[in-house]
Amino acid sequence: MKRGVNLKGTGSPAAWIVLRNYPGQKPELRSTDWNIVKMGAGSKEHPSEVAAPAYIEIRGLTVRGNSDEVAAKHIDQVGKAVSITNGNGIGVDGRFMSNKPHHIRIADNEVTRCCGGGISVIHGDCIQVENNYVHQNCHWMIYAGSGISIYQPFNFDLSKNGYRILVRSNHTHHNFCTQPWVAVGKLSDGNGIIIDDTRNTQNNSVNGVYRGGILVQNNLSHDNGGSGMHSYSSDGIDFVNNTVANNCTLMDYGQLSVTSCSEVRVLNNVLLAPKDKPLNRVNGKNANVFLSHNLLWGGNGESVPGNFAIEADPLFEEIANLNFSLSKQSPGRNAAGAWEMAPNKMLDRGATEAVTLRPTLNGEGIGQTGN
Repeated sequence: MKRGVNLKGTGSPAAWIVLRNYPGQKPELRSTDWNIVKMGAGSKEHPSEVAAPAYIEIRGLTVRGNSDEVAAKHIDQVGKAVSITNGNGIGVDGRFMSNKPHHIRIADNEVTRCCGGGISVIHGDCIQVENNYVHQNCHWMIYAGSGISIYQPFNFDLSKNGYRILVRSNHTHHNFCTQPWVAVGKLSDGNGIIIDDTRNTQNNSVNGVYRGGILVQNNLSHDNGGSGMHSYSSDGIDFVNNTVANNCTLMDYGQLSVTSCSEVRVLNNVLLAPKDKPLNRVNGKNANVFLSHNLLWGGNGESVPGNFAIEADPLFEEIANLNFSLSKQSPGRNAAGAWEMAPNKMLDRGATEAVTLRPTLNGEGIGQTGN
């Protein structure tokens, strides 16, 4: 496929637009466009006033870039602002739209070998990124991408209660950047998952401070070039029951980093770091960052344990075969804290549903429950 898929339609709460696999089939989408699957319109020179991409679901697809071909066929294009060495997998981009994307589900997809980022959401709201397998992306791009990124969300409404962005049950690994970020002239990012600038302070954004809650829950993120999970200049994020291991293969970040953020909770996570890397970082100008009941192991001695931390080998089942389930002997079993989170008004799930996190999830205790 030479051209990517550009979804421009607007569904409704009762009639979503769905692009998905036929049951039992595994369609593979390929393109060298800037996005293999895109939701968004306009450009800096030509802003768009079309209706917002909304109530759209992308499910069950394999989205595969051309990263494996670059060294042999396109090495002369590396370092240039061209799609053939910077193309992304699934992109939601409302930067140049007066009517911005909202109510988008991206679920059950595999996104791999994209020269650029894996799944990115820019200037969107009411977003669900769930149960995706995102690996081996970002290797050639000059824009400091990551496996899954949420950047500068806008306010579809001004309510403050409940989660409006969910990043849950995803598996991200081996996403890393080898090319300097063009903005600073050195390597950056290549994270598994990043929540970036919900305050909308960068690039002349006029979105204002994002008021919705963001839940990053039950994800597995390992062997990425940057942090396994990262939040920067953002507020109102909960990192809960994630497993984050052996990241920072190229960068000197923490396995889970909170930088210049406020109202962030880091609860019931497993962090395993290489011996020469930080376990986690809470740095910059932070306010009201709360860490509790996390299991920490390895690293270079730099960590912020928080309350009720367990400093012990998590005893994964078989990490060599990417089985990060906790073994029966793991100190993380039956060790998690119980948390009652805010009501979940995300998408069409109803105003009364709550996300309740109990001491153990499917017997796993601390950390993600498997993919």
